[in-house]
Amino acid sequence: MSSAGTEVRALDVLLGKTGWSVCRRYELLHSERELAPADTLRSLTAWLRTGASGKWWRRTPLTVYLTGGICRPFLLPELPPLRMAEQRLAIDAAAKARTGLTEPLQVWLSPLLSGGADGARKHQFGAALTHKDLADLVAALRRVRHIRLASIQPVWSLALEVSVLASRVESNPLDLLLVQDTDAITLLAGAPRSEAESDGQASGFAAALTVDGGLDAAGQRNAVMRLVSGLEVEPMNTVLMRFGARDMERPTHGQVSAGSAELDSAGLVPLQALLSVQSLDLERITEVVA
Repeated sequence: MSSAGTEVRALDVLLGKTGWSVCRRYELLHSERELAPADTLRSLTAWLRTGASGKWWRRTPLTVYLTGGICRPFLLPELPPLRMAEQRLAIDAAAKARTGLTEPLQVWLSPLLSGGADGARKHQFGAALTHKDLADLVAALRRVRHIRLASIQPVWSLALEVSVLASRVESNPLDLLLVQDTDAITLLAGAPRSEAESDGQASGFAAALTVDGGLDAAGQRNAVMRLVSGLEVEPMNTVLMRFGARDMERPTHGQVSAGSAELDSAGLVPLQALLSVQSLDLERITEVVA
């Protein structure tokens, strides 16, 4: 099987608390919304099974992107020297305190996105979701024949990868990234410009926070502005990325806005059928986040 063929047949899923969307390359195949949380994963696997007998190739790779309501970012401050068991407890406590998730957590830490290289900000960038959510997802997908779970990651990490690539093309460091999905708004604030590396990649994060999508429009605007006003960086280069299913009758090609055409240089972006991008002035944030 050629790598090109595998890429064509691969499926990408955006999975939220009450809905899901399945994409293949630029195409939105199906989407469900406003489901009961207990039915969301069951609905997804039922739809995947309907295609397993003819639509999917044997062992079709499936990548799952989790919304910010399920998998949340956080910054882990530098810990003192600890034994392994103590370190795990400290990391778990920090993740719960910074994400608002209270159940037993699965935590990933990324050394590639650690704090400032100059030592000014010593923290690690992490992601957390509940053990139950992860275990239920993996178990459910393993029961679907002809589907191979390739990877699981938060959708905001995909947005970060795409936006950092675009900022390199523009030679303009990203200061603030807002990622809006069906469950939440995730805010990732970059390092101050004086600490940014010369190649355009930020050297660390000043903030990594999630605003619950359950708030009404005014509540979301107020929450985002409180977070932005408390940042130690001035968000000169701000990007909003929205991931969400549109009307299935509309064309799903080329959803990236004209203001962010630089993303085209990245080639095919997973979930591109769900993605819209805007470059924002700080004054316009309250107009578009709700």
